[in-house]
Amino acid sequence: QGGEYRIGQTLAAGSTALVYGPLAGRSPWRNAAVGGALVGTHTSATNWLYDEDRSVPQSAALGAAAGWGGAYAGDLIKREAGRLTSPYLKMSAAFGISLPDKDVVSKATETTISNLPSFISLPDANDKERR
Repeated sequence: QGGEYRIGQTLAAGSTALVYGPLAGRSPWRNAAVGGALVGTHTSATNWLYDEDRSVPQSAALGAAAGWGGAYAGDLIKREAGRLTSPYLKMSAAFGISLPDKDVVSKATETTISNLPSFISLPDANDKERR
């Protein structure tokens, strides 16, 4: 998100990921609940650590949306990989190197979308000018 590196924020992110990560699965609704809880908890922890006032409900909603969207997109790719017209997904090897199959592409897509909240900076909850 730019700015200075904050070790406390990194430790909070790692701690919340250790607690909530094992709860995630392939269900979009389950991942929405886990994502909302994880991002809300992380925002609450960094608010406390750095005396900030980021919106916990906004961050939880963003985490839930990203968790749902990632699981849904990953599942969609996995189900529809046979119908996709991308030659990349249908190639078994190129230049002697194995290419990822639909499961790998599906999981990479899910992980990328689910982690998007990490790059979105929320405004301070009490900052009326930036709202």
